[in-house]
Amino acid sequence: MKTGKIQKCHKTLKGGEKNMRKAFSVILVAFLAMVLVYGVSTRTADAKVSGQCVNCHTMHNSQGGAAMRFDSNATPLNTLLRGDCVSCHSSTVANEVVKAGGIPVVYSTTAFPAVPLAGGNFYGLNNDASRHNVVGIAAADAVLTAPPGFDSTTVTVPTGFVQSGTGWGITNWAGKEVTCAGAQGCHGDRSVENTSNEAGVKGGHHGDDSTIDGTTTVKSYRFLAGIKGVEMNTAGNQWEQAPTATSHNGYYGAAGSKNSINYLCGECHTKFHATASGANAATNVGTASPWLRHPTDVSVALLSGADYTAYNPAVPVASALPKTGALNPTTEPGLVMCLSCHRAHGSNQLDLLRFDYTAGTTQAGLGTTQVNATGCLVCHVAQR
Repeated sequence: MKTGKIQKCHKTLKGGEKNMRKAFSVILVAFLAMVLVYGVSTRTADAKVSGQCVNCHTMHNSQGGAAMRFDSNATPLNTLLRGDCVSCHSSTVANEVVKAGGIPVVYSTTAFPAVPLAGGNFYGLNNDASRHNVVGIAAADAVLTAPPGFDSTTVTVPTGFVQSGTGWGITNWAGKEVTCAGAQGCHGDRSVENTSNEAGVKGGHHGDDSTIDGTTTVKSYRFLAGIKGVEMNTAGNQWEQAPTATSHNGYYGAAGSKNSINYLCGECHTKFHATASGANAATNVGTASPWLRHPTDVSVALLSGADYTAYNPAVPVASALPKTGALNPTTEPGLVMCLSCHRAHGSNQLDLLRFDYTAGTTQAGLGTTQVNATGCLVCHVAQR
């Protein structure tokens, strides 16, 4: 090849290389732009698990002659799981409330944690009076044969929820015990066909919960079928590890709504949740003073005037517009809910209460001991 042709060819190659570098640069810039845009505007759904399938599932429940279940039990579980609700959400480590991978601990097997998650802890006081007796954690309550205040005629599907079968919840509790999920539980689809925890929450841990509208299990607040709310899952406060007045769960409440957190409790404790339009309202709760039982889904402003003016995580309230940030209970407004006084799983007080119902404190300038200054009197300040 002649020198002139070699030089010409060299120039052509250099030009092509330059064009390729330019094209690559354009593609790289475009890719980085996509990463920046989607990295900011999207998130991984809280309910959607990540990692290897074998972390939770097993194909044959056998490896090297040993069972693959976390508890070494040889009996296979539904949906090829290696562990049930209790084994996954339990911990033997003192005061551990979130395990590796962000798994919330609702049952500490050694003692009640110093700072429990929002629902409390099934350890409670390690007795019937301080926790819900769930299968796999405690035997059925020796005294109660059905949930207190239970009325089988009012167990109905929450508004808008798409159930998987017919019938809803348990109408006869004789010989039955509370489960974590399913027809006898609180979490998941409570259609009567769902007789196991796994059936009740099936698919929930793989779903996208970026929208909480109560239409499906995964789109319901904390997998509580039909219930709305706003979940606190930010770093350092995941599952509400350290609630404050400006960083907390957002509970949904609305009088008579089947999407209210109070309605969930009322599905089993019906007579404690009657509203103006509810069954036997006049004899169960009442709709105005004198109250017959403590009301729920009623504004704290109505009950305590201007006393409860700032959200208090020790005595939380619900709202028709729930949020995890600062809430002004008198203007938004804040609604009394079952969880204002109780913890759903269990507490270190009797009756699953958030506070010691008998405790007292001396009020400055009064010289007398007032009961529940950090409990009842958070709302009922005028009674101090």
